[in-house]
Amino acid sequence: MNNRTLLSIIFVFTGLVAFAQDSNYSKKWSIGVIAGLQPQGKLFDTDQWEKTSGFIAGLSGQYHFSGRMTGFSVLLQPHYNQLERNLSNRDESGFWSIESYWKTESFNLPILLRYTIGHGLVRPFIEAGPNFKFRTSLTNNSRSSFCGIAGCSELLSNNNYQPLATQDRAGLIVSVGASVHLWKVAIPVSLRLNEGFGTYETKGMMYDTPAYDNFKTRTFQIVTGVTF
Repeated sequence: MNNRTLLSIIFVFTGLVAFAQDSNYSKKWSIGVIAGLQPQGKLFDTDQWEKTSGFIAGLSGQYHFSGRMTGFSVLLQPHYNQLERNLSNRDESGFWSIESYWKTESFNLPILLRYTIGHGLVRPFIEAGPNFKFRTSLTNNSRSSFCGIAGCSELLSNNNYQPLATQDRAGLIVSVGASVHLWKVAIPVSLRLNEGFGTYETKGMMYDTPAYDNFKTRTFQIVTGVTF
């Protein structure tokens, strides 16, 4: 690395730090967008943590108590949440197998208290608060195969559990992360645990679809965004 390259790196880094320091201007409100993935979670209370898929996307409004992008702040982050999970169960002898695909969609409204440390380019934070969930869809598509002496048969089913299942309206979000501050823009990245209070279940008599009594909301989320 020659001296010119080294000086260029130092110049760029110094400029970023200057931008970060300038982001300490007085400001009570910040707005932005958030998005994230849900790579781990559980669909039933008896499940272990398993691989899931899905995403969240929404808006973020933040009130800074000190008028600076540090210290305590309150965030309101309305967002759409989609979670998917594939389950499979197979007899060791090969006589039967069941594969099912679950999908749930919801509108979420978390209210988080965040504490941000420092005034530099990168500022760690922790946050926690209640999450209010309004589920809009809960579906299951399954394929069952049964084999015997006469051969194998297959059964396909598509079930809509949305009108049949109770709602888990409230939960808790806890997360840790850090935000990168460049002038008047902040880019937060956080690791979140989204935990529903209790479980939810299908209600009434179920004649043509399986009944469940231990649905559970618990997901691990990787969330980022941009705040202005």
